[in-house]
Amino acid sequence: MKEGKLRGLAMNGPTRLPAFPDVPTFKEVGYPDMQFLNWIGVVAPAKTPADILDKLSAGLIKTATSPQVRAKLEQSGFRVIANTREEFASLIRKDVVVWRDMVKNTGFQV
Repeated sequence: MKEGKLRGLAMNGPTRLPAFPDVPTFKEVGYPDMQFLNWIGVVAPAKTPADILDKLSAGLIKTATSPQVRAKLEQSGFRVIANTREEFASLIRKDVVVWRDMVKNTGFQV
């Protein structure tokens, strides 16, 4: 898109991305309910001790929100949201329900 070979029609997410300020959101082009957010996260084995999870989480949040890393990610079109472990677990639970219901309601089959 930056080279002019592609034209962005709409951006997924609640706001425009700094890397693509001229690409409107789906809401802006008339699709207010079109929200399919993707995310990248880090998970650990189920029985990982809480103190290790806390250290890992703190380090990831510190890294992701550092000015250098945040700038690089945003230049690449990512929106940096450094959730807590609890917020991330909640997001996963909500997404499972959304996608399960979507598959069920559309009759999609593998």
